[in-house]
Amino acid sequence: MAAKKSKTQINQEIQSLDKTAQQQQQIDILKRPRITPTDEDTRQRIAKLFVIVYFILLGLLILGVPIYNLIAFHITKSDKSLQISLTDIIQTYSAVVGPTLGFVIAYYFKSKNDQ
Repeated sequence: MAAKKSKTQINQEIQSLDKTAQQQQQIDILKRPRITPTDEDTRQRIAKLFVIVYFILLGLLILGVPIYNLIAFHITKSDKSLQISLTDIIQTYSAVVGPTLGFVIAYYFKSKNDQ
């Protein structure tokens, strides 16, 4: 049978384990230092995200409008009043979102050239 440990021995072992855990955390921090994002990193992420979302929405419009037109044609049986022109939708989308896309890209590249 193993001998019972006193309360002080148990506390000493816990403290040594705590010290070991703290040392391991310090080693982990030294191995992987925290990198704080700079303004440039933030601008880059925003620009990339905006461009990705822009093209995803454009793709959804290119796929969604013909699907909508097919459904509208099957429901109304040759009534063209519910159908949407794909070119009109893309022109409107580009007119509304395009300038913002241009601004974001210009701001991103302007900040890259300044440094």
